[in-house]
Amino acid sequence: MSQNDVRLTFGVEVECLVPWVFVGQQDPQADVKGLPSVIRVSKDDLKHRVEEMGDPDDAVGEIIFEQFRSTFNELGLISTLTSTRPDNPYTQWQVEGDASVDEVDSLGYGTDDSEFDLTSQWVAVEIQSPAEYATPEGFEAIRSTLGILTQKYRMRVNETCSIHVHVGQGNEPFPLHMIRRIAALSYAAELLLFTLHDPLRRVNTWCKPMREYSNLARGLPDIPYHAGDPNEPGFTTNCLRYLGADVRHGEEPISWREKHLDEETIKAFERTRQPGHFEPFQGIVGPSNPQDNGATPVPQPRAASNEHDQTIAERVRSVLTTNPLQENDGDDATSRHQPARTRKLPRIALPRYTDAEIQQLTERLEDLTGDAVHRGVAGEPRGTGVGAFAGAARIFAAPSSCHVAEMVSSATSARGSINFEHYLCGSVASSRGASSTNSKRTVEFRLGEGSLEGAWVAAWARVCVGFVEFALFAGVDEYLEVLARCEAASERDGVYDVLDLLDDLGLYAEAQIAEERIAQKSKEWGMKFVE
Repeated sequence: MSQNDVRLTFGVEVECLVPWVFVGQQDPQADVKGLPSVIRVSKDDLKHRVEEMGDPDDAVGEIIFEQFRSTFNELGLISTLTSTRPDNPYTQWQVEGDASVDEVDSLGYGTDDSEFDLTSQWVAVEIQSPAEYATPEGFEAIRSTLGILTQKYRMRVNETCSIHVHVGQGNEPFPLHMIRRIAALSYAAELLLFTLHDPLRRVNTWCKPMREYSNLARGLPDIPYHAGDPNEPGFTTNCLRYLGADVRHGEEPISWREKHLDEETIKAFERTRQPGHFEPFQGIVGPSNPQDNGATPVPQPRAASNEHDQTIAERVRSVLTTNPLQENDGDDATSRHQPARTRKLPRIALPRYTDAEIQQLTERLEDLTGDAVHRGVAGEPRGTGVGAFAGAARIFAAPSSCHVAEMVSSATSARGSINFEHYLCGSVASSRGASSTNSKRTVEFRLGEGSLEGAWVAAWARVCVGFVEFALFAGVDEYLEVLARCEAASERDGVYDVLDLLDDLGLYAEAQIAEERIAQKSKEWGMKFVE
């Protein structure tokens, strides 16, 4: 698949909290100027809904959600994909609850009404944008919609809230060579991207850094389901043999394979992956190989499926033996790099937290959220020995996209800061097939802290999309240079930071927005700079 054939798409999930009061109840923030009106709930309406739904909290939530859905309908908001991808299920703005979002402090929104056994008057809300093409219009839709919602509804975010950005290519899964590129760059640059957000995101159990907690970082064996016990529920080898295997020039995309899952087709595909075979798979074009004894061939790790990625894999292996970062006694390509944008801030010192500091951060997060679920992060072993190039070497040697996803996922939680769970064996096996149109085919960026600022949410979405775009389409030299600079940043301060990264990705406007944000937040976040 060429660059011209790929149109990146994205979607945003914004978590927030919405207060409400009963009709006739005093508004605890009535004297605060500039706030939108609080949502008022009729007891008669709530009673009727409780009879239908059972749980009062769920009933209140549905009342709130209906108001948001009504606003979406009034605005006539619709995805830019509708005209070209009518089969895409994510074409409308949606709203639902989120069990991970909670308000510890009532801030005056509370009731001792015994009729419904309700105390808190906050509803956890997840606002979901439709899938949009990565165009200025798509990003503007995010900014403007959040602007309208914050003017119409009283909303807030706290430390339990986050922003999730999904990046994909519509209904088409990323093939192996793309997953390799995205994963290797993510592993190299992730800790830099974290510096755009509150440090508490680093210890959130739903957003653990892959550079510290993934199987790859910790040196753990990455054993996907396809290498497990065939007697276990959900066991499959189709992900390794077929759905997650490379796509050669001239072959149909992965979505074609999802519609052709019969064993005869899979075996015919496997024959083109055996030693001495380099032809593209064009479907079943003749009788089975007479030498085929019915045994399933064992797929072997292959070089990248196009010449650029093969070059990356070879040069990454070369870097591991030559270590060019030390050739110039610190005056490496990073220090010689001249960004295209003039910046005002000195370079950011990359936080390198000790175990004691991680413990302090988790305790602070627990105090703020009232949720002990994050406590386990402090006790989980962190890996620090696998650098960007060593990680890239393993990623580019992986034989399938599910194998890559397993590498960069955590042994205790698939949802890392940059989340590849939709490419794990279980996701492939359970959600992909001829009738599967509702499964996500995205890489999810979970680093973002909660925000209702439409301009920042749109800018962060552009960063995530631009990151993937660079990973997929950058030339070999540019790609490897960024990996080298990220590696240098992990080893010493003052040579490269997240603003340099955004400049290298060609995200100059977003780098400017990020610099202004860092200047505003640096004291609150305890950031340090290298003068």
